Order: sequence, then structure tokens, then C-alpha cells
Amino acid sequence: MNPLYNEGMFDSLFENACVHHERIPLSHNVALAMSDWLGPEQRGYASKRMDEYLAGRYCAVNASRKAEIELKELPMANDRSPCWPTGVVGSITHTNDIAIAVVSNKVLYPIFSSSRGDVDNLE
Repeated sequence: MNPLYNEGMFDSLFENACVHHERIPLSHNVALAMSDWLGPEQRGYASKRMDEYLAGRYCAVNASRKAEIELKELPMANDRSPCWPTGVVGSITHTNDIAIAVVSNKVLYPIFSSSRGDVDNLE
């Protein structure tokens, strides 16, 4: 795991938002439980890409729960970005070994742009 990361750092990065992170790959049981989140396109992903996709969605579900938002689905747009429900903002990012999601139902600053909210920029 990247030495820049520590277990508590993500929770303090975003005010008015909830964060969840997981190591990739997810445990077998968690990945199996998340398999309902795979659409036909995602079922054809290579194993590594599927691990990243499921870990990101798993983080989004858990960050949403922390924000008291029930997330039943999170479709993917043509550009592969998540289509958040109305009134919800969020971001999912990952590296080779960690996935992170930040979710809120409050108005936030534009931290969620693809370049500013990307964990790869921490490296």
C-alpha cells in the first residue's frame, strides 16, 4: 500500500461529506455480495478492472450509509463516471490497491472534479 496513505487521513479531508475506503481486491464474500452491482458490460471486465469497479461501488455504498443516504444503484455514464441520484454528490477513485468514495447530500465546493478528487494525484 502507498506509504502516503494512512487509515484516518481520508475522513478528515472533506468537510460535510462522508468517506469510505477499502483495499483492493475486496474479500471474496464482499465481492460476491456486490456482484449484483455488475451490469452486462461490467461482467465482461478483466479481473483487475472488475475488482476496481466493485471496490469503488462498495465504498460508495458505505460512504452513502455514513451520510444517511440509501444508495440502491449507481449507474455508469458513457464517460464511465457514476450517475449519482438527484441531490447527492460524490466521487469514486482508486489506485492499484485502494478505492475511495466521498459522498454528500450537501452543496460542496468543486473538489469532485476528476483531477482534484483523484487519489492518483496524491502520489
